[in-house]
Amino acid sequence: MKTVRWLHILFAFILSSPALLEAQQPDRPKIRAGILEKVREKGTVRVMVRLNTPWQPEERLSEQQKAVQKDSIAAGKKNIVAELKGTKFKVIREFGSMPLMAVELDAKALSVLDRSDRVQSVTDE
Repeated sequence: MKTVRWLHILFAFILSSPALLEAQQPDRPKIRAGILEKVREKGTVRVMVRLNTPWQPEERLSEQQKAVQKDSIAAGKKNIVAELKGTKFKVIREFGSMPLMAVELDAKALSVLDRSDRVQSVTDE
């Protein structure tokens, strides 16, 4: 009986995890408030793009897991840049093995990021 109770508690904890809750909210906007207004006013804006890819601090990973994570992040960044072709954008900085990119872009590029399944969020830099 105690095992069943613990399983219920564990199941409730898993269901309430922030990552799962975020995944369950498809209507949650990717682009944080104020960014659209800034790009309309200025023509371009600098933003931080968070890739929609799993990530863990490298100290928690084996060497093989680190390599897989780095490759996955690099591929994600490359794919996002490919999606942005034909828009006005400039990658300002990539953050090594983290799924983040600082990008300066215009409204058309921002729209591309908003529609991309590869992007988790776009915030002010």
